[in-house]
Amino acid sequence: YMTGGPLLPAWPLHAACKALQSSSGSALSRLRAASNLLNNASASLPCLRLPDDDQYDGIWDYQWCTQTLPQESYFTRDPSRDAFPPSHVTRARVEAHCQRKYGVTPRWGWIAASYGGDRALRSSSNVILSNGALDPWSSGGVLKNISETVTAVIIPHGAHHVDLFFSHEEDTPDITHARAVEVAAIARWLKEPPPTPSQLGLSRPFPEEALS
Repeated sequence: YMTGGPLLPAWPLHAACKALQSSSGSALSRLRAASNLLNNASASLPCLRLPDDDQYDGIWDYQWCTQTLPQESYFTRDPSRDAFPPSHVTRARVEAHCQRKYGVTPRWGWIAASYGGDRALRSSSNVILSNGALDPWSSGGVLKNISETVTAVIIPHGAHHVDLFFSHEEDTPDITHARAVEVAAIARWLKEPPPTPSQLGLSRPFPEEALS
């Protein structure tokens, strides 16, 4: 979400890999150059601060502890399978962390219970579910159409929410196409009357207290 400041290069992962594969400098200096693309895009920091595992992810941590919002800092890490230091994450460890830091316990299953999960999605309308194939989160995304009005847009060369960024001269055709599909769909929805409760699979309108 880098706005109003230094911008990432196009295809930042490719740029990071290029830095790692450089023939100049030590392996550590190449790793620093790759990390600086994201963590020091302004080139103003003399050092990079490594996160403390006990703090997990400060941006989404509280929301995880109250709503179990998925976040990568709670995934188990294994150097034999990835490039990160080992960290074995368990439900008990997460609950202890949330109690210690915020005094709350994660409500496991709260998101599905509150929003209805798959059933609610199938009862929805006018939704585009876009997934960039280069985004690790796409592994948990909706990759096929649910209905005529709840559709999936797959972006083979897309990273995390790339379709929501401003256009760039180095955008690939599939990114440009995804944005065009989304804009056309939104324009079409704005011209249509809103669906009735029965069209949404609801037996009656929402009670007023549910809307307050």
